Amino acid sequence: MSSNPSIEDSHKLWSSRLHTEVLFWERWIKTGGLNWPGDFQWRTNPNSQLQPELAALLQSPTAKIIDVGAGPLTSVGKEWKGHKLEVTAVDPLAEEFSSLLLKYNVVAPVQTVKAEAEALSDFFLEDSFDLAMARNCLDHSYDPFLAIRQMLLVTKAGGTVYLKHLVDEGAREGYGGLHQWDFAEQAGDFVISAPARAPVNVSQELGGVSDISVSSSGGWITVVMRKR
Repeated sequence: MSSNPSIEDSHKLWSSRLHTEVLFWERWIKTGGLNWPGDFQWRTNPNSQLQPELAALLQSPTAKIIDVGAGPLTSVGKEWKGHKLEVTAVDPLAEEFSSLLLKYNVVAPVQTVKAEAEALSDFFLEDSFDLAMARNCLDHSYDPFLAIRQMLLVTKAGGTVYLKHLVDEGAREGYGGLHQWDFAEQAGDFVISAPARAPVNVSQELGGVSDISVSSSGGWITVVMRKR
């Protein structure tokens, strides 16, 4: 995924725009969710139940889930009836988010810890999680393909990487803020693209190490990758 501009350029741009993400989440926390108060209530509820679509991807009575790019409050349910559930939330802006939660007196049921999606294996052992998920965030990263490879690395064999993102969000947002990338389904494959870069067919690149299914509905693309 290295063409002109380079990933180094993407990282510089990403770093220079991180403050826009902090500003968004501060408004979200201050207002109790902006236009999505139900989402705020869900994320702050320590008794929220694991979403059925995530539970369906798990194969044992105990599960470890990592929410990559979780923001200040993970969207993953905190309990799974009849099962043991451990949720880890990570975000490169975890320290800034912790300060915001303290400022507005919001308690996080799961504390987000600092880690870049592109460097998960620097923070976690390989084959650690039953499910690695990322929702509406990897298109905000500086190297989403590397981030996905890292998610697979820290996922157990037989475990799942689950991705859900808006289709072509970069183009829709005019590539402003952290929106550098477009995610789309093309002929049944998951493809990442960006201006002046060669597209990456993730299904082809990672099909040798995982079984991949891709679906699109309502402006969202969902990718399920079962690690071999």
